[in-house]
Amino acid sequence: MRTLISFGQLLLVLSVFLKQTNAVCELSTGANFQGGTIRVSIEEADTAFGPDITRYRKFIGLTDPQGSVTLTIVHKDLVVPAAVDPSEFILEYLTDVQVAGGGTQTGFFIRPVSPIDRDGNTFSTFDDINILEYTIECKSTDPKSVQGTNFIPIRINIVDINDNAPQFLPASYPEVQILMCTPAGTTIIDAVSANDKDEGLNREIVYGIVPGDGSPADGSTKFSFSSIHVGHLKVNQALLEMATYILNISATDKGTPERVSYTTMTVTIIAGDVTSAGCGCDTTQPSTTHLIATQPSTTQQISTQPSTTQQIATEQATCGPPSNSALCTNCRSLNLYAVVSLLFIFSLYL
Repeated sequence: MRTLISFGQLLLVLSVFLKQTNAVCELSTGANFQGGTIRVSIEEADTAFGPDITRYRKFIGLTDPQGSVTLTIVHKDLVVPAAVDPSEFILEYLTDVQVAGGGTQTGFFIRPVSPIDRDGNTFSTFDDINILEYTIECKSTDPKSVQGTNFIPIRINIVDINDNAPQFLPASYPEVQILMCTPAGTTIIDAVSANDKDEGLNREIVYGIVPGDGSPADGSTKFSFSSIHVGHLKVNQALLEMATYILNISATDKGTPERVSYTTMTVTIIAGDVTSAGCGCDTTQPSTTHLIATQPSTTQQISTQPSTTQQIATEQATCGPPSNSALCTNCRSLNLYAVVSLLFIFSLYL
């Protein structure tokens, strides 16, 4: 017997078929969801989230109706789990919420429960948290669904912010001694170094010497860095007197806003070859200690008491005819002493 199927029965069978084949847990189209992997970027935060929640809450490309699916986030690799436990993230369905770049979106979003600090405890990049990888398990809530659980990889990029200032290594530097009349351009120390826990431009450092007030006690013009990116301190000009300068050195990163740190360095000018080209001979004057404030300031302290080190250096000064000045007073005294001594020795033989 020939069986006749009514039009109504045909529609019922078709609707059941479509319901069973209507897939859920399918990703939206877009660059962030190509290849079946969810890719999102979440900004780091040290202790608290910033006011712009769109930096931390990201759309994951699933637009199934609310209540139609259940989502669970788990470790991608149980052997080598992610640095942050998946329980530290929330998957939630939101309607018409603002997204980064403008506009609104309805669907499922991910956000961290608490702030994530990308930067490790050391300056090495090995303990930084840059990428977190998990798996999202998506399953239909319809008991009649024949579709099994979908396993969707998700890759979370933790975006660095400039939340660390450079740190000098070590925090301060010992006294550096250089000879009087050291030629301009001579590098006197190449070990000034600072590091930063951030990455990219936030990690790049520029070195400088904080300007003084321009007084005779200001040593900031007498020294400079041969390159702002390298901690090589050089002499700007021949130094014609024995003195001690305490320089205030800065290390500034290129982040926005920039962060800066300071350290101090003592440079002592001791007696040298006063016969060097262009070097005057003024070793008879007491040395002066110049102290420049260790923070940017217009205040300077000047001590007119000669330091012990400088007094000893004065007594050991090397004398000779300077190229651009008359003979030193102490040089003439020593020459007269030598003549008298020779005459005395000569008289013993007469």
